[in-house]
Amino acid sequence: MSVRETSWTLIDSAREGDQAARERFAREYEPVVRAYFGARWRSGVLASEIDDAVQEVWIDCLRERGALERADPERPFRPFLAGVARTVALRFEQRRARGGAVELDGESHEARETRLSVAFDRAFAQKVMRDASELQRARATAAGGVKMRRVELLELRFQQGLTIPQIAELWREDAARLHHLYADAREDFLEALREIVRQRGGPTSGQALERECEWMLSVLRGSKD
Repeated sequence: MSVRETSWTLIDSAREGDQAARERFAREYEPVVRAYFGARWRSGVLASEIDDAVQEVWIDCLRERGALERADPERPFRPFLAGVARTVALRFEQRRARGGAVELDGESHEARETRLSVAFDRAFAQKVMRDASELQRARATAAGGVKMRRVELLELRFQQGLTIPQIAELWREDAARLHHLYADAREDFLEALREIVRQRGGPTSGQALERECEWMLSVLRGSKD
């Protein structure tokens, strides 16, 4: 996505018949929607209909007088997409007239809805974090020098699980200096994250933006517990 393009402008272009936008919209959000249906229909007859349900989400979003007609582009995109996915899921369950068959034994409606909301939020947050990492790397590649070194440091820290002292030994550098480099690298990532959150139709500035970014990070921290 370009800096000025958001999830809302992408979906608008897709609705207007832009085939590239349609394909990109589906590609962008398929992992999130698929994760939601996978969590909702972990077993039973509907587990085999996840592909069809994913496609129906795109149809609901893009068709004339579809879900987008009821959406407010001034509000965050994430709960809109979650609402469309839930509506499609209920439609499939009603068609089968077997809503209870997809629930776990002993799981209350409230517990199930909470679990599914968490599954959607986690998948959405993971997507945003991947995009932020890609944006940070693209910016670092363009800038070169220390910016690229910061990206490499974060990748060693989080993708390979090395500690700062271990990286210092690997790079033959002073650990105290790397701690400063690490702080700068995290700020580079947070700036990329803020930009991606803006593009995803979230808050554009101020405390609301910071809260949304912190929420994304807390979702992923919680998923590791």
